[in-house]
Amino acid sequence: MAWLYLVIVSVITTSCTPAISSLNAVELAYQQQVSITKQTPTLDNFIALKQRYIATKRQNNTIALTALDPNLMQIITDDSVTCLEQAKQVLTQHYVNINAHYTAMACAYDLNLLSEAKQAETALNQLLAVIWETGNGDAISHAFQVLNVTEADSFIHLHGLHIIDSTSFMQNGQRYYQFTLQDDDSNTPFPWFFQIIE
Repeated sequence: MAWLYLVIVSVITTSCTPAISSLNAVELAYQQQVSITKQTPTLDNFIALKQRYIATKRQNNTIALTALDPNLMQIITDDSVTCLEQAKQVLTQHYVNINAHYTAMACAYDLNLLSEAKQAETALNQLLAVIWETGNGDAISHAFQVLNVTEADSFIHLHGLHIIDSTSFMQNGQRYYQFTLQDDDSNTPFPWFFQIIE
């Protein structure tokens, strides 16, 4: 009976090893790209970073879905130190999270930590540029590609636009969102389309 147990354990371990190795390789590739991107925050490195991040499947994590806090400025005023620490904590696992970079930037500027603030601002601007690289949003064929609807929502608000309406739909097995938007300078609504990266 003991030999049977050993055989079963051996089979389970052997069958799981490739999957574990593959997972470790994906995580290692992501962490390595984070280090490269921090040292050299170019657009190409941020594009590669987002691709590595998508491979980890972290975009569906609850933390990754955190939206911009509508009371952010109040939080910064009340406790900028805690605010910055929380943003950094999110970024340790989700370095492509534009909300966390925005929060880190705002809190660091409030604390007069200019080096940290500028680093977060650079990362934020590059991550917004990564989304612009995927399309211009004016049609389904030119839809912005985003990790989730939260990233789409944040992308919109960080451009100073207001959401009037939104709808989601499937096309060719892909999920899309259409937002009807308006800016402060115009009364004419216009659409932006987003494709959710699966």
